[in-house]
Amino acid sequence: MDENNTLHRLRVKEEVFNIMKADNISLVVKTDPLICHFGEQYLKKHNRKQMRLECSNKTRELAKLLIDVRNTKSENGRFTLVDLMDPVLFDLVVESAKRIGGYDPASKTYRAPSLSAHIGTTLKQAGELLILKKDPSIKSTDPEMKIKEVKRFRDLIASQWTTEISSLAFKTMCETKWNKPAILPLTKDILKFKDFVIQCGNKAAANLKNDPNNKKEYRILTDVCLILTILYNRKRIGDVQYTNLDTYLRNFSSINQDECLNALTESEKILTKNYKRVVTGGKGNRPVIILFPRDIQDYINLMIEIRLKTNFISLDNRYLFAYPYSNH
Repeated sequence: MDENNTLHRLRVKEEVFNIMKADNISLVVKTDPLICHFGEQYLKKHNRKQMRLECSNKTRELAKLLIDVRNTKSENGRFTLVDLMDPVLFDLVVESAKRIGGYDPASKTYRAPSLSAHIGTTLKQAGELLILKKDPSIKSTDPEMKIKEVKRFRDLIASQWTTEISSLAFKTMCETKWNKPAILPLTKDILKFKDFVIQCGNKAAANLKNDPNNKKEYRILTDVCLILTILYNRKRIGDVQYTNLDTYLRNFSSINQDECLNALTESEKILTKNYKRVVTGGKGNRPVIILFPRDIQDYINLMIEIRLKTNFISLDNRYLFAYPYSNH
């Protein structure tokens, strides 16, 4: 009873399991106690909602490895991730990691090299959690002996994973990057695309002014603002799409500070009056600066005005580029 209560209280159950694709892999994730606790530990290290998807990917990687090992050993569902962490099974785990990464022994290349390389780090983290975590849901017939086995298994990963997998995997990644041609769009195509998006934005804005309850046009205007912001700033989509409304509404402008003003050229002073500068969190918690030109600001101001008047966007949804009746 205590075991079920422990797993039931985990955040990962509500925040990650509910967004997972319903398949055999997610079933293994939900039924393996150590994978559940690993996902819970991963969530605790991050406070941004988008990391739920990353947590889902990490736990699914462990489940894929476990499924492959089960198939190799002809084991049923009783073989858990705890059982897998045994130095005797290290070579089997290495072979399984290669298979799920699409390793081709003839060419010595991987189809998904990052998956095989990073699964070693994930296994080490899960092993450290198993050593330190005292939870009744994580079962073992001989806990003290299991801890010794996990420590030896972790040491094997630390010393051998690079030789067995990571070196070739990262070499495959580098060679793929070198051999992949850089296809850049023509300037005229970018301008044509931008003009089309602006036309869509103007049309959606005009329709929303006549009918603020038009959910379809609101969604189009949201897409237009997101596209133009990414296009103008040349940022990763993940650096822009998770911008919070509160972050956008904050105004830390230094335009009224004489010391800053005197340090600017005349052209820079004009730019500060026509662009809104926002700092948001990007990949790896690094700060990302986003500039919003006047035309995009006009679109966004209309979106905010409609969003406050209608019930399109839930008060719990704090994203700037939020869709109607969506939590993200």
